[in-house]
Amino acid sequence: MYSNFHLFLLQTKPMRPKFHALVVSDVRKETADSVSIAFTVPEELKLNYQFKAGQYLTLRAEVNGEDIRRSYSICSAEQDGELRVAIKKVENGQFPVQSGSIPNSSG
Repeated sequence: MYSNFHLFLLQTKPMRPKFHALVVSDVRKETADSVSIAFTVPEELKLNYQFKAGQYLTLRAEVNGEDIRRSYSICSAEQDGELRVAIKKVENGQFPVQSGSIPNSSG
């Protein structure tokens, strides 16, 4: 589990949009320049993160003191039992996974 790497996700069923710190539970290399990232959604937030495949969510991270937000498409299906997004590396990307700073388990 990648507990040292927290991203804030905007809930997918907003009554009022709100970010939550979710833990990265899995990082899977999909292609040479893309990964998919799964997040652990705590039981008490599951209703807030119900989704349909292809729906977008917003990830937020602080990078060098700057609040960076990016929207990504959910690539898992509702019946998969996980919340997963696919992210392609972007040259000079500011977001951690776009710049190649893929989370790892080594604190």
